[in-house]
Amino acid sequence: MKGFAFSLLLFIYPCVSYADWDKTNNTDTITNVHTLSVTGTDYYQNNSVGLRCDISGNVKRLMVTYSLEKVINVPNSEVDFYLKVDENDVIYLESKLYSNSYDSGYVRSDDYNSKYITKLIKQMISGNFVVIKVKNKDSSEVIDYKVDLKNFTNFSKDTLSACDYYKNKKKITVEDKNRLNDIDKNIDRLKSEKESILSKY
Repeated sequence: MKGFAFSLLLFIYPCVSYADWDKTNNTDTITNVHTLSVTGTDYYQNNSVGLRCDISGNVKRLMVTYSLEKVINVPNSEVDFYLKVDENDVIYLESKLYSNSYDSGYVRSDDYNSKYITKLIKQMISGNFVVIKVKNKDSSEVIDYKVDLKNFTNFSKDTLSACDYYKNKKKITVEDKNRLNDIDKNIDRLKSEKESILSKY
């Protein structure tokens, strides 16, 4: 049912987009926590999605963040957070509202969800737009919006680098790249052969 509801959202959502990304780089003078963030807003500039990296000494924490146009629940509440980049599968993340907010929340990367956050970031870097659904646990408040990913790659580099997102990212070898090209060619050849066979009947 959740998948159907999200598919319906994609079908009826207005085909409008707006590419407005912003980044910040600040250090708290009291705690000395260094925070870098990147945030993108929807077409109406009412809702946003972003990434945030908090650095305290040698500890680095990466978060996916959002801010909404209206109250979604009381502070510290757990909130369902769905994201779909282009034609990729929906990614679900368990989020939490900030302790002082009724309409803004975050997902902190941990051992359980880091693979999903990494997948999301990869899709956002190469994607065109992200459709988002945020809802409280009893679905009494549901907010749907869409954010254009134009400029996300450039604006997110500092935040991602600060949290070592690119540190362990291996560059594809020439051999693997050539092999992937061969595989693509074979796939195209097999598809053509399949269509040729089917056209006889």
